[in-house]
Amino acid sequence: MATGMDPSVYDVKEKVMDDLEKQFNKKLNNFTADAKTKMRSFSREAAIQVFELTLVFLTQAFPDLSRLESASDNIQDETMKLREDFEKLERTLSQKLKDAQQSFSEKLEDTQNSLSKTIDLNKAKESHTHEIRGLGKLQKLLCDKTKISQTMGATAPSTTLASASAVATPPGPPESLSHRSTFSVRSSSDAHIPNIYDMKLLPGGLVVFADGKNKCVKLYDWQGCHIHNRALDSFPLFMTVIDLSSGSGWDLCVTLWEKSEIALLGVTPKGVKIKTPIKTSRKYRAIAAVSTRTLAVGYLSGAGIDLIDLSGNILYKLSSVLDPLSMVTTEDQCLLMSLCNNSIAKLKMEDHSTIFSCKVKQVEHPKGVAYSMGGYFFVSDGHKRTLHLIDQDADLKKGI
Repeated sequence: MATGMDPSVYDVKEKVMDDLEKQFNKKLNNFTADAKTKMRSFSREAAIQVFELTLVFLTQAFPDLSRLESASDNIQDETMKLREDFEKLERTLSQKLKDAQQSFSEKLEDTQNSLSKTIDLNKAKESHTHEIRGLGKLQKLLCDKTKISQTMGATAPSTTLASASAVATPPGPPESLSHRSTFSVRSSSDAHIPNIYDMKLLPGGLVVFADGKNKCVKLYDWQGCHIHNRALDSFPLFMTVIDLSSGSGWDLCVTLWEKSEIALLGVTPKGVKIKTPIKTSRKYRAIAAVSTRTLAVGYLSGAGIDLIDLSGNILYKLSSVLDPLSMVTTEDQCLLMSLCNNSIAKLKMEDHSTIFSCKVKQVEHPKGVAYSMGGYFFVSDGHKRTLHLIDQDADLKKGI
């Protein structure tokens, strides 16, 4: 006990110091745990920043106690000042940690964007090596972006997609299917409850929806934030992306219900604009990009699939018996489609032969189809509201 200090005053001061010690220990433990977590999860550069901030904390959090006067009248003021200094330091360090984390996130995003542009540039170079000449072989140019990066990493550079596929080892199916999240696609300008016919995922986490009920195409980001609506003068049905070579914009073709034309849209991260429409000799429903210059289109009513150019001219007929509802191109120069008779089919474009056309167990009403890697594809069931993974022999593998 300090000389001459009243015992009751001393007890009060001891209690105050005990309380301060408990609060400080609690904050110090929280800060230490948070710093360790961030140092383990951050990159080397960000972890060094956290370590330096921690050193600043340790050197500044303990002031020189020699400045405290022994007089009992000043101890309370000094204690309050010490508490204020500690809280100010805590706020400063917290802000610096947030700034470091934001800086790291921005650098990571820049790196991902640069990688996306590099992949798209390579895709553009590859597209110029494949053309349709008469009844010659058809080459698929719109491959999944992730597969392109894996193929380029596993094999030597090649000038054709066929040679790259021959060297690379086909990946297996996804290990599992699970529901991750759901978001609403109803925007404030909608006059009706949305009726989504089709959707396409674009680079950079953008999603495009064809809303037949509201006669528009909607642009969202992957988190469900609405970006833009583009009104159309007819019901949009199915879509296909014909150009993924640009890092800042993409061309999208949309079949229309009431018109003998295909809407050509330009999509950027900021919105959707209408380009010159593609006039056609008949009405189409299903659509899939074969190259940057040609489209495979299925009849709106009746069986039939045509190959047309971007001026709407029919180059030749691919099928007279298949009646596709939705279809996509695959890496082995085929068309994968759901049919109006609740079946699925695969058509080889080179010789127009049907590889298979059958019903799949547990899939009552196949609607949308999407191609995956290694010959696997996804099929949505419109009646059951389920999603199924199918292999290249039309066997059901997984479903959610």
